[in-house]
Amino acid sequence: MKRYTTAQIRNVALIGGTNTGKTLLAEAMLLEGKVIDRKGTIEAGTTVSDYNEIEQQNKKSVYSTVMYTEFMDHKLNIFDTPGSDDFIGAVITSLSVADIAVMVLNAQQGVDVGTEIFSRWVKRLDRPMLFALNQLDHEKANYDQTLETLHQSFGNKVVTVQYPVNPGANFDTFIDVLLMKMYRFKGTNGEREELEIPADQLEKAKELNAKLTEAAAENDEGLMELFFEKGMLTEDEIRAGLAKGIATQGVYPVFCLSGLKNIGVKRLMEFIIKVGPSPADSPMLN
Repeated sequence: MKRYTTAQIRNVALIGGTNTGKTLLAEAMLLEGKVIDRKGTIEAGTTVSDYNEIEQQNKKSVYSTVMYTEFMDHKLNIFDTPGSDDFIGAVITSLSVADIAVMVLNAQQGVDVGTEIFSRWVKRLDRPMLFALNQLDHEKANYDQTLETLHQSFGNKVVTVQYPVNPGANFDTFIDVLLMKMYRFKGTNGEREELEIPADQLEKAKELNAKLTEAAAENDEGLMELFFEKGMLTEDEIRAGLAKGIATQGVYPVFCLSGLKNIGVKRLMEFIIKVGPSPADSPMLN
């Protein structure tokens, strides 16, 4: 493995309640980084993180497991944490060394007890956080309701980066309002096709892009002045504003996923690398 500078490292804690799909998301991230060539399953006890016999017997994470993958010339250290608050000590330990928390939600349930408990620790430990709405491929997935529960719990800090075009059993497409592109996925290995946003989705995408731009500007005085002057921000300027907002818990971006089918996982990893903080950004190092 090559040597990385501090700025090239991302320490990512996958947190969230039970049955949100953190372990399968970790598998998909390892697949994207080519650490593994096929994903394990909970049922077979073949996932990388749930290697302990107790975890394999109970088919759930009991311990926090740290893994790593190389991606886009960066090293991602990934912490897969338990979903039950019976093992909250393991979650707290992972959050203590993480640079960013990815709060994984089951799109059938929305905000649950685990979300509430672990988010309090995110706040207490002053960690940046983003939301990953997982299992959007489930027949009972309800994106709108899940997003509403996030707004109810976390207010206007919640900002949409992606929204699904067809949530449910046939989910394979989402629109990214930062990149203003539509992505359609094939198979279960993350193969994606980048498309222009269709006319029937364009108005909604532009509206959400405007809200995302405003959220980015609100977290940087210079960008706010630029926004008022030009009425818009470039993609890179939006990223810069989001980076500042994420670092100060001023904004919580929302992403769409299926860890099982590897939909949206690569894009999440790209965002973490381009926008998420590194250990070099930690107050302890500055």
